[in-house]
Amino acid sequence: MKKYRKSIWLPVALLVYTTAMAVYFIPRNTEISDTEKYLTVGLSYMIIALLWIVLRKKEKAEERRERDLENKKLNDNIMKKILVSLMLLVMTALSAHAQFEKEVWYVNASLTGLDLSHSKNEGTNFGFALTGGAFVADNVAVLLNFKGNYVEHGMDETSIGAQGRYYFSSCGIYGGLGMAYKHLSCVGFKKNLVCLTPEVGYAFFLGRNVTIEPSVYYDLSFSDISEFSKLGFKIGFGVYF
Repeated sequence: MKKYRKSIWLPVALLVYTTAMAVYFIPRNTEISDTEKYLTVGLSYMIIALLWIVLRKKEKAEERRERDLENKKLNDNIMKKILVSLMLLVMTALSAHAQFEKEVWYVNASLTGLDLSHSKNEGTNFGFALTGGAFVADNVAVLLNFKGNYVEHGMDETSIGAQGRYYFSSCGIYGGLGMAYKHLSCVGFKKNLVCLTPEVGYAFFLGRNVTIEPSVYYDLSFSDISEFSKLGFKIGFGVYF
């Protein structure tokens, strides 16, 4: 059932009552003049109009208070969610700091289809990388890695290397530098390369020990730099234990 505002039904009821009284009693009242009759009815209507204005302003003020209260509740809920998110981030950061300590072991796998790179000689290729090692000091890890690639233009690649990596424990960003021995092969062609392998990435903790780690790397070949050096992007899943 529709609920009518007090600013509507009360003035309307008074207006109907005043009009009915005026129509019925004023013609029968012979003790006052016509001017007094009209003034009485006019003042009654003015009082009803003023009552409507006062009631309407009061209702608008109440509506504003209700909106302000709803906005305050909404803002409080948003602040609570922000605080919870910040607490989770802090807990994640603290957990990450613990995983970057000395004597923690680490393994990482970039699965087939997640290791994507492009170079002038090879075009686009897909592959995998396996990395493992240990933290020899807080935030400092020594790693071994093995990579295999299927190359678009027919030249397959395998490599083995070592890398030193430093983690910024406050945020999970890391930087690495290493060396790799790379073997390229296709029909009628084989080539061995030695590469410098800088890398920058981010360890985002999905749980206490498991991370997803996007990174950008560059394999800088010491021979035929423009042909065989390679810039790439990969996403790996890491485990710290």
